[in-house]
Amino acid sequence: MNITKSTELTNWYIFGMVSKEMTECLFCKIAGHEVPVVIRYEDDLVIAFDDIHPAAPVHVVIVPKKHITGLEAIGDDDHREIMGVFQAVQKLAENLNLGGQYKLVVNGPDLRHIDHLHFHLLNRKIDTE
Repeated sequence: MNITKSTELTNWYIFGMVSKEMTECLFCKIAGHEVPVVIRYEDDLVIAFDDIHPAAPVHVVIVPKKHITGLEAIGDDDHREIMGVFQAVQKLAENLNLGGQYKLVVNGPDLRHIDHLHFHLLNRKIDTE
């Protein structure tokens, strides 16, 4: 799949237009296919796409389509979405041939840039010795 990254999405990050005060959630727009991204996985509960500022050779953002602000906001009715995230991780690790060489990261409220629960799937950095 040869899709270019969204200039609009990149500009939102660069110019600080994505903030906690944003009235429309960027990840909800991505889940609704309103903002183009390189989609790595999608089902009825989850969408996963390439991070626009990768911190590793593979850096995929996994987002429940249902808007959940963060880990602290997960409710009793969100179990399907959370299970969907972990099933997506399994499928992505297999599809991207990551084997056991990956980690899953979630940022707390003071560290995330977008108030929509999301996870970062990263493979280990490759040494170039």
